[in-house]
Amino acid sequence: MSLLLDYVERFNSGVGSGDWDAMLELLAPDAELEFVGIPVGPFVGLDAIGEAYRDRPPDDELVLLEQLGDGKATYAWAADPARPAGELHLEQRDGAIVRIRVLYEQFSGQAGFAAKQTAARASRCLR
Repeated sequence: MSLLLDYVERFNSGVGSGDWDAMLELLAPDAELEFVGIPVGPFVGLDAIGEAYRDRPPDDELVLLEQLGDGKATYAWAADPARPAGELHLEQRDGAIVRIRVLYEQFSGQAGFAAKQTAARASRCLR
């Protein structure tokens, strides 16, 4: 299993249980968590990241829509799995995640174009 898939599986488990320890085990001690598109963070280090998830836990699971390579993927929320919500970027060193960058409602490159088109189609269907 790739580190990206393992991270998402453990993230989703944490959403259901409130226990983020398994997800945090994948991170390097000096890992960084950055959100783009929402005013929260960044968080640096395992303690800060763990505290952020415990204090303001996500309330929905991630669904990977398309893996873009190099630890990157477009994602949706399980509550609305057909609507792209952004991108997840993981950077790793020596098998551990050193940086998590979460793009909310933002997309990069060609994948961004495809995700925006999918989102536009989904919103037309909801009207």
